[in-house]
Amino acid sequence: AEMTTLEASIAQLQEELRKRKDEVVFRDEDIRSKGAEIARRDNELRQRSETLEQKDLELRRQSDAAREKEEHLQKVRSEKDALRSERDALHSEHQTLHSEHRALRSKHQGLLSEHEGLRSEHEGLRS
Repeated sequence: AEMTTLEASIAQLQEELRKRKDEVVFRDEDIRSKGAEIARRDNELRQRSETLEQKDLELRRQSDAAREKEEHLQKVRSEKDALRSERDALHSEHQTLHSEHRALRSKHQGLLSEHEGLRSEHEGLRS
């Protein structure tokens, strides 16, 4: 009778041990599965991070290119403004020269008239 209680006790302990082993195996599989999921997510995040870094680099390149274009545009505008100022100055100078030319032509006409008058006077004195 004593042995059967002992056997029953051993059988119960063996059953408990088997259940615990099953639990450990189950938990081990669960941990392994979660580990694989974490590794998969980590890889996914690493790839997304690399993609974002590439996009960031590309945007930085585009930004630099845009800045260079803007600087070039500013330079061109500045040159255009300088040329416009120069053109305006030349136009003003041209107007001044044109006015001087008109004044000289008018003076010349006056001198021609005066000369014509003196010649007529001279002709009158000769006859």
